[in-house]
Amino acid sequence: MKWRFILVAVFLGPVLPSKLIAGPTTRQAVLDCAIIQDRSSGLTLPEGSQVYIFGMCTGGARATSPFRHGPASVQVKNRRGRLAVELAVCQSAKNDYKTRCTGYIIGGCGVSGYSHMSAVYATTTAGGARSASVSFKLNYPALIVVMGFGASENHLKFDGMPGLKMAAQGRGGELASCIADAACAPGDYTVSQSSDSPARTALQAEALGVFAFSDRPDAMESADQKLDLSPVFTAPEAAPVMLAESGSNRGDAVTIVAMPGGSNGGISASVIVCVAALAAIVLIITLLGAITAMRKRN
Repeated sequence: MKWRFILVAVFLGPVLPSKLIAGPTTRQAVLDCAIIQDRSSGLTLPEGSQVYIFGMCTGGARATSPFRHGPASVQVKNRRGRLAVELAVCQSAKNDYKTRCTGYIIGGCGVSGYSHMSAVYATTTAGGARSASVSFKLNYPALIVVMGFGASENHLKFDGMPGLKMAAQGRGGELASCIADAACAPGDYTVSQSSDSPARTALQAEALGVFAFSDRPDAMESADQKLDLSPVFTAPEAAPVMLAESGSNRGDAVTIVAMPGGSNGGISASVIVCVAALAAIVLIITLLGAITAMRKRN
């Protein structure tokens, strides 16, 4: 009988895919690019990312239109009723908006290599925007991308999250903007953004977005306001896009939306080949055993 097991090992070893031997692999999300352009209302990012996140802000004194592409967005109006800040998620590498303001800025980033995405945010305008924060819990490892824009504010910065790396930052002036990312382990986190605005005015507005990318649908939990991503990914039961008008916005539990092209439960071709090879080897061994038994009887 020993030679039969040796035969199985010899034939089956090269056939078994490495994935079956080593176990399932984990997808790792990657920030492909991050760009902020001062004095610009249009931006083209490199093609090829799974999803794109754009942000903009203006001086807030005159009329501004929303992003051309932004099925899932956070729009913040200042206390004069003007659109001053917006964060938008889309699948287009190009985006733009129109404004009559003399000061304006745009930024964006692309992310790939994930199966599930979720997002929470905070906005503020009440009493002059100078800070905003978001708290969340990670149940599994995830790539966290933080995006912040502040209208009529200076030198925006992020605090509270260990390992957060600045990917892009505006030059300041009266328009503040930052994009940062971090590979985070499970745990509780709070991200805060603040600025050193010289004065509080009715033109100030601020938005802070935290985006989580993971291979698990339940990677992130939060009591802060969620950004509904279903209009972007055409998930079942799509809800209306949420718009933040003014003041602080908090309170809804976050939901996770599965990305198309993510991990699935189907049987891969390598598994089918392995099973077929194993069946063939078992058949050969059975036939050899039968032949050996017949010879012994004779």
